[in-house]
Amino acid sequence: MKQIICMLFLLSITLSSDKVFVACEGSFGQEDGQLWTIDNDLVYPYDLNPIGSIAQSVAVYENKLLVGVNGGYKLLVYSISDSGLSYEAEVLMDE
Repeated sequence: MKQIICMLFLLSITLSSDKVFVACEGSFGQEDGQLWTIDNDLVYPYDLNPIGSIAQSVAVYENKLLVGVNGGYKLLVYSISDSGLSYEAEVLMDE
């Protein structure tokens, strides 16, 4: 039952969103985490993949995409536009 609710939730987000951003963690200890965009049923990799080790959390705030890269102790900031993502900044966190 829990899986069905989760799938319905993800489906509702996908159907109500213009774009969906997905972070793929990558392999443990490797710098192969990736960022992907799903737009109109098409899947696009980010041009500058890989983005780091253990790309884990993704959040959208206004026209910004925030990506937590756990293995690198950093937060990556991207600008979202109709033409795609553009890198803006890297915020380093304390270990």
